[in-house]
Amino acid sequence: KLNFNTGIKSKFQVMQDNDLSDFYYDEKIFAAYATIAYNHTKYDVSLGLRAEKSITTLKDNFTNPVLSFFPDVTFNYKLTTRQHIQLSYNRSIRRPDIYQLNPHTTIDDPFTVSKGNPTLNPEFCNSIFLEYSLRFRNNYVASRLFYNCLTDAISNLTFINDTGAFEIQVHNMGTLHQYGIQFSGTFGFGILSINPWLQLFKQYSYADNVAK
Repeated sequence: KLNFNTGIKSKFQVMQDNDLSDFYYDEKIFAAYATIAYNHTKYDVSLGLRAEKSITTLKDNFTNPVLSFFPDVTFNYKLTTRQHIQLSYNRSIRRPDIYQLNPHTTIDDPFTVSKGNPTLNPEFCNSIFLEYSLRFRNNYVASRLFYNCLTDAISNLTFINDTGAFEIQVHNMGTLHQYGIQFSGTFGFGILSINPWLQLFKQYSYADNVAK
């Protein structure tokens, strides 16, 4: 009834721009994780933690080491063989991509320029939800209450630069909060299957100093 898993993972990547010799971005990620799960006739519990060390370097500019921890907790209670209630929490990360990091300036039109930002920090997301699910015949329906908190949210900032042109640059803009309800399911009709999905949510944000 008790399961334990552990492992390690590493990732290495180099990003270059053939038209911009000064742009040489190097990223190393080292991660170790462990999960423990207990299965009971009435409930299942899973606890997990991932520790991640990332080292990002931009040639002749900066080296940024970051140590992050990502917990994952899930509790599933079986009301009946067909009805379950699940409570889950996890923390995740989304790193900026090469186009967002490249500082090279692009002229979109005579009045607009855009460029990336090599100093971007990754986004972190904390998510929690409570879900009720039901299976009947070959069908499945689920309803979920959820809350998400996104810190260091990456988004475009537009302003007028010294030349009077609109300049678009990506930045970490602040914190986003989102809460709502979600419905999903699977319904079979002979050889046909329908998978409806609906999410209603309210979102509000807190801008950081750059956005303000």
